[in-house]
Amino acid sequence: MLADADRILSTPRLRLRGFAVRDATPLNALMERPGVPEWLKIARADPPWDAWWRALRGGGARARRYTVTQAGDDRLIGLVGLSREGRLHYLIDPDLWGHGLATEAVRAVLPDALADPRTGDIVAEVFDANPASARVLQKLGFVVRRRTRAQRIGHLYDEPATVYGLARTQGHAQ
Repeated sequence: MLADADRILSTPRLRLRGFAVRDATPLNALMERPGVPEWLKIARADPPWDAWWRALRGGGARARRYTVTQAGDDRLIGLVGLSREGRLHYLIDPDLWGHGLATEAVRAVLPDALADPRTGDIVAEVFDANPASARVLQKLGFVVRRRTRAQRIGHLYDEPATVYGLARTQGHAQ
């Protein structure tokens, strides 16, 4: 299995590469962009990055975490990852929302994850107030597993959310 830094996935419009130390500052900046924090369940980090970086890089060989860049440009525009427990997360720069880039990035990581016999079902939790994110999952064959409540950053109360799942045997939409 390749180390995170060695993994590179390409699509017609995107390049996904393993996280590098240089990604910490632009990732934090992305997480602070207007419209982004309201959909996050985790907060940005402050320097020094040590604990945050260990958490981001953790998970062993089954964890896959990628920096998303546009093809031909190494500037971070997002992230996509899958924890060793099969929890999917993704984020794209709000200036690029509505162009299918989140779907393209998630679609790129699914074959690698599903090819690993140790990977079980893949799940993602989406706030109900974010239907665009739910649509990303639906387009890729994820189905509703259950309704739940989760706390968004900066909100005092839990809010409705939905857990979507993709069975390992189900594969994903092309």
